[in-house]
Amino acid sequence: MHRNIYKQWLPLKLEVEPLKLEVEPLNLKVAPLKLEVEPLNLEVEPLNLKLY
Repeated sequence: MHRNIYKQWLPLKLEVEPLKLEVEPLNLKVAPLKLEVEPLNLEVEPLNLKLY
């Protein structure tokens, strides 16, 4: 029984693997953007508090 499940999962795993490899470089591109946005968020935060 378990072997059948494994046989069904294997093709799926092989399909997902290349997708992960495509997403990885995108994550690396987004990471520096997050670092740029972070200080902006910290600047905006006190402004939001003043508005309330």
